[in-house]
This record gives sequence, structure tokens and C-alpha cells, in this order.
Amino acid sequence: MSGGHFDYAYQRVQTFTDDLESQLGTFDGETKEALAAIVLVARGAARLMKEAEWLYSGDTSEEIFLERVGTVLNGLEAEAVELQQKHGRDE
Repeated sequence: MSGGHFDYAYQRVQTFTDDLESQLGTFDGETKEALAAIVLVARGAARLMKEAEWLYSGDTSEEIFLERVGTVLNGLEAEAVELQQKHGRDE
């Protein structure tokens, strides 16, 4: 496993996100939608944290870091649009 500079903090966020996602069925309606949005944001945060961890640990170059961050952010934007469409929300 790579990383370590920030003591793998991204893994705690990943675990939280997985746990929250597995319990989305506990609520309905707007509450469930809000929780799903939190899952989306937290998952993206964990991905970005991992990229920062790898950069600071010397496991990736700045160029690759910037490419990966761009990919994560573009993916989050697409997922957010999909989530809004699924729940009939405008931006």
C-alpha cells in the first residue's frame, strides 16, 4: 500500500462513506436524497485525499496528481448532475 504521509486518513473517510451508503435505506424522501448527496461528496473527498496522500508520500508526480485530481473532479461533477436528474432537481 502506498501513501502514509497523512496516516491514511482517506481510508477513514472511505469507510464512513461505505457505511453511510449501506444504510441509506433507513430513510426515505428528501432525507435519503440528502444522505445520498453526502455519500457523493464524501466519496469524492476520500479520492482527493488519497491523491494528496500519494503526492506527499512521493508515490506520484505533480503531473499525475493534477491529472488524477482533474479526473476525480470531473467525475464528481458528472455524478452530481446524474444525482440531480435522478431526483428531479435543477442545479
